[in-house]
Amino acid sequence: MKLGIFSTIIDNFGDAGFTIRLAKAMTKIITPKDITIYTDYVDLFYKMVPDTEINIKNFKDYNDKNDIIFFMFQHIPDQNTLNKINKSSKKALIIDYFTTEKWADEANDKMSFVNGLKISVEYIVPGLSDNSAGILNFPLTSTTKKTKNNVYLYSPEKVLKILKLGTIWGYKKETNLKKMPFLPQKEFDSYLLGAKYNWIRGEDSFQLALNSGIPFFWEAYKQKDNIHHTKVKAFIEFISPFFKNESLKQKYIKMTNYLNDIEKIDLKELESIYDFYEENYTALKEAFECIKLHFKNKTNLQDFLIKKVTFL
Repeated sequence: MKLGIFSTIIDNFGDAGFTIRLAKAMTKIITPKDITIYTDYVDLFYKMVPDTEINIKNFKDYNDKNDIIFFMFQHIPDQNTLNKINKSSKKALIIDYFTTEKWADEANDKMSFVNGLKISVEYIVPGLSDNSAGILNFPLTSTTKKTKNNVYLYSPEKVLKILKLGTIWGYKKETNLKKMPFLPQKEFDSYLLGAKYNWIRGEDSFQLALNSGIPFFWEAYKQKDNIHHTKVKAFIEFISPFFKNESLKQKYIKMTNYLNDIEKIDLKELESIYDFYEENYTALKEAFECIKLHFKNKTNLQDFLIKKVTFL
């Protein structure tokens, strides 16, 4: 069986990282040499996984015969490429962005249609809700590198004044934190899995954090007219029942709202909230261990997809 994965890049590391992680997860049933990622950022993928056996090619170089096609993030290639896919492929799966919202329950795992494509097409929605396709659970390393605050936010300046120790990614200004260079994906994973707190963004690091058992704080990708606030509120609704301590829950909600511009917090209150996390870290971590267990007992995204392609 051969698998072709089409992935365009918007949020460089998140989109590429998620695609890489999914491709690696599919090696459970498909040999790496039979998996090819087609993208508009070939160099970025090779920087993130320099030792990969998975093929990485530019969109324009598509001339392969793949049994299965994944269209990541609803990216559909041009008609010339679709014509080639029609000649050799059996099925295509359109894999949407991961969502925290419950609309995934109704939209996931439905027959779909792509103009110009003659093979079977299905629409897949990764998500938090019970009838979504689940979340991707495939860390690229078991190695952990200890750090206190691992910061990978779109707007890290919101919390830098309260964080004295840790690592920060993709930020050029001087801070108290150690500035990290561009590193391969599995190196990033090792810091996320070794942190006391993760301050994360986007899609790929979010799903890894959900499976880590480590307290994390999420900044969603900003969208026009604050559409992302709906995603944040859905996430808060999901995570709230895992907190046994009401004060911890309320402070977690406040911090999440602050990171996503739903609520304002002055520096004094921000420091107070962080100090409260420190004083109650055991209870805070317990909530995230419960989240990890929750997803351990559910079908993850890669197993959902493996079942799809196994029974062709």
